[in-house]
Amino acid sequence: MKVGAQVAHDHVCGCTRCWKPDDARVSLIAVVSRDAVAVTENQHKLDVVNPAATIIRHKCKGCGVHLYGRIEDRSRAF
Repeated sequence: MKVGAQVAHDHVCGCTRCWKPDDARVSLIAVVSRDAVAVTENQHKLDVVNPAATIIRHKCKGCGVHLYGRIEDRSRAF
């Protein structure tokens, strides 16, 4: 994974859709421009969690950890 920009802001999320360890109440997400994130290796190991969601989260097929999420609707703020 390559992130080619500084973090615009951090987001702490407690929703039921974001991946977090079983004993965690929230996940911490670094927000960057969509054009600054690129998968550089093993893209075949990623799977979309829910293609109908606003945030298209990509997870590891093996362990289930969310690697990144992207809002595909360019009319939205992020």
